[in-house]
Amino acid sequence: MINLELYRTFKVIYQSGTLTKASGLLLLTQPALSQQLASLENYIGETLFIRTPRKLIPTDRAKEIYSKIIEPLELLERTEKHFKKSELKKENYLKLGSPMEFFTCFSKEISNNFPEQFSVEFGLAINLLEKLKNKSLDLVISTIKPNSQDFDSRMIYEEKFILVGNKKSNLKEIIFAIKKNKWNDVEKYLLTHNWILYDNNFSIIKRFWKNNFDSRPKINNKIILPNLISILKFLENYEGFSILPDYLFNKTLKIKSIEPVWEGKTPTTNSIYSCFRIGEIKSHIEFLKY
Repeated sequence: MINLELYRTFKVIYQSGTLTKASGLLLLTQPALSQQLASLENYIGETLFIRTPRKLIPTDRAKEIYSKIIEPLELLERTEKHFKKSELKKENYLKLGSPMEFFTCFSKEISNNFPEQFSVEFGLAINLLEKLKNKSLDLVISTIKPNSQDFDSRMIYEEKFILVGNKKSNLKEIIFAIKKNKWNDVEKYLLTHNWILYDNNFSIIKRFWKNNFDSRPKINNKIILPNLISILKFLENYEGFSILPDYLFNKTLKIKSIEPVWEGKTPTTNSIYSCFRIGEIKSHIEFLKY
């Protein structure tokens, strides 16, 4: 069977009319192009072009061959382009791991600056980073900075934690105590009310308590919910308190029954990072700086 490239070369020569133009289009030297044309003519057993000083004139046999090959050749070229685009899309496909709350609040900013195709997996930072290590994920938004030598990271957001409460919880009393710097009264008030927590460890609340009361929170009345958004929605109809990141409260629809009460004497903050394998940094990571 003849090499398909000879037909492709023939098509370009036929359409351009000269070896000079054809060699420029095919990125081949004229001697190489002449050799390919000679190989095709030897295979066909006939001369395909009449050489003149200015151009190559196709013979009747060349016209017949061209009419038969042009449609399947163009179909093949379109097919090749399709697969090339598909491969390019595959290369640009991004597998992202993120806390569900962060992605939900910043989904517009993320989607505007990521490739056309990406998938998102929600989970705890430690689990997502493990998947980044084994290449199940390409990029992870993490609430902890990885210390592995396999990763690089960039801080993209610093979340600030705020005491929020349902307005039915008589917030005037605690707001008054805060304004008067009566910290013992503030702590006692909070400990006598209901709390909605993310887990039984309530590590963020412990940090908030340490920063503001220099003690450990002895919370008895508590409800544990699986994520921060569910806490916010539950608090909408429940008399109680929680401590939530500022972006969660600021980026969601204003809920009339919930009020941000206090940022604390000393702000309780936490850095959020974009994490990726060393040597595989992608340009879109830069756009995560909010």
